[in-house]
Amino acid sequence: MEIFGPELGNGDLTALAERAAEVFAALKSPFTEVRLPLCFEFAGSPKSGKSTVISLASLFLRRVGFRVSMPPEGASIETPPDLKDDLLAFNVWCGTYAIQNILVRGHEGDPADILILDRGPFDASVWMEHLHRHAGRIDKETHRSLEAFFLNPEWLKRIAKVFVLTADPETALLRERYSQLTSRPGRAMNAGFLSQVLDSYQAVVEREPCPLATIVKIDTSARIHPPDSKITLPHFQRIAFNVVTQMLDSIEAATRQELVVVDPVPESGFVHDPAVIARVRAAIERGPRFKLRAEAERTASVQQIVPYAAVKNNDGLFLCARRRTEGERSALAGKWTMLFGGHAERKDWDPAHPGELYRRCLERELDEELIGLQIRDLTLQGIVNDPDNEAGSKHLAFLHVVTVGGTAQIRRQTVDREFRREKPEWKTPDQIKDALAEFDPWSQITASHLFNIPRPGSDQHRLFG
Repeated sequence: MEIFGPELGNGDLTALAERAAEVFAALKSPFTEVRLPLCFEFAGSPKSGKSTVISLASLFLRRVGFRVSMPPEGASIETPPDLKDDLLAFNVWCGTYAIQNILVRGHEGDPADILILDRGPFDASVWMEHLHRHAGRIDKETHRSLEAFFLNPEWLKRIAKVFVLTADPETALLRERYSQLTSRPGRAMNAGFLSQVLDSYQAVVEREPCPLATIVKIDTSARIHPPDSKITLPHFQRIAFNVVTQMLDSIEAATRQELVVVDPVPESGFVHDPAVIARVRAAIERGPRFKLRAEAERTASVQQIVPYAAVKNNDGLFLCARRRTEGERSALAGKWTMLFGGHAERKDWDPAHPGELYRRCLERELDEELIGLQIRDLTLQGIVNDPDNEAGSKHLAFLHVVTVGGTAQIRRQTVDREFRREKPEWKTPDQIKDALAEFDPWSQITASHLFNIPRPGSDQHRLFG
């Protein structure tokens, strides 16, 4: 939509509200698994309209029903004395404050749906560019190391989009004078400094340093119309409309779970025959099929691929956790589990490396469920197929032993959905054997195979019953 022009009519605003309501419903659907909050950064040069657009967008999203977390901009909160006089210290402080918010909000047990950052890691990288390119405050090596820190994938992967709003110096000074009683230039609000800052933003955007996030550039500069040099400013309502539309695109994409599916496998129970496993894997990897999760749940014509991991540390202990006593599946209530994982999705598929589907899925799922682990080795043990009940017949599990480094805690979001509020335990094989009847069915299958022991009871193969 054109950002210049009159105020939007009721038709456009109603259509936006209706679409937002649909996206909100999809986000809250029981078929949707999204790690919250979905984060959006707003960066921008002075007087580009960043704060105004954030205010308009956040109000709209809240009115629709989204829970929006919007911590104050680092530059606007109480600043330690003299810090603003040192642009390096000040901008590192602002950037690390934004990263703190990403980390804290991402580990909350009852998180907001949307996190809006007014200046975040991308913006901090722009100021490092300015300090190197124009201010001469840091050398090339320091610039590279600081930019690498602010754009590290560990926090950048949590940002869906970066909206970069810029305005040329003339427009910035024009907007500045609208709200001031003086036209005298300030330390930042002068043409020379504004030109340098704008150049830094443009240089970083052109480098596209954020492979994990989409950068959306919005130029809010005025238009000058000859021959009388009439000035027209863009309409911030229209800019906010564009921004919200793109935010909804990202949220909708996050809710759109396209699962990897395969034709039903005839072999049932625990399957470890290499020929059968090779046949099933070839069917998946040579031409993967995808279905939306809601659609896949409604049909028995395909099975959903679900990689699971028995997580083992270097001491040979297995990670175990106790499930909640309430939930959708009574067979799992209150049971221990030694398996972690979830559905393989389109985003796990890389056509250049089809065999990495299971590892990529498990890396993503373990990162979403657990904290503090790094996968070192992954070994497929077999396939579990349970066609004897409706829910089980729709899933095909690939059971792996995953050797990891580090310690483990369950993320609070995962605890609230699936597990009791207690620490997971690293158990020896003997401890698992002794308490096997207290484990969920697929954990029993896994333990039976790994430790060469019988399963307790003849009906314990059912995970979904």
